[in-house]
Amino acid sequence: MSSLNVRKYPGLVSAIILAGGKSTRMGSDKAFLKFEGVPFIVAITEELSKISDDVIVVIGKKRISRFKRILDPDVRIIKDHYNLGSPASGILTALYLVKHPLAAVLGCDNPLVKADVIDYLRRCCAHHQASVPIWPSGQIEPLCSVYSVRDTRKAIHGAIAEYGKIGPRHIIGEMANVNYVKVSKLRHYDKNMESLVNVNSRRDYSRLLKVAKE
Repeated sequence: MSSLNVRKYPGLVSAIILAGGKSTRMGSDKAFLKFEGVPFIVAITEELSKISDDVIVVIGKKRISRFKRILDPDVRIIKDHYNLGSPASGILTALYLVKHPLAAVLGCDNPLVKADVIDYLRRCCAHHQASVPIWPSGQIEPLCSVYSVRDTRKAIHGAIAEYGKIGPRHIIGEMANVNYVKVSKLRHYDKNMESLVNVNSRRDYSRLLKVAKE
């Protein structure tokens, strides 16, 4: 496998990929599903390595050896240190280990994510606590967003104190200065917005493979 090819963008961002979920709806581990012969987790880490020298995969309680066999050795693989019952566990764990003041957070079910989209969100995060894509319907994409590391750690602890069991939307709810980035602005970097395609079920996966074949 080729070594990580980092573009020297000003103001590097760390990249956190969450791969610790049980993939209940899928029925098999989403991180290891393949698209065009490449496991999702490999495709995502390789894409994000184009804009980050600090790529972290958080695997919950899974075996590290499964990931080491297929990931570039420069990708850090870590287990959750918290038990919050949501992706917040992996996010908080990684936020204490990242190298940079900003961190992109993605799920392992976004195999078509584009590095240029994440870099644009990084730039949109300047002077904000987070930059979060938002659809015309008002739906947001907290697991394809960029966060201020210090502010997000504080927001997670605040949400835990208020709600106990929390999810990504609770974290954003604790922030007063979020830049909600219209999806229309992201289309300049990803015309069909494939970066926001989540593959959560067998139906989603079948649709992805069908579209690729066509």
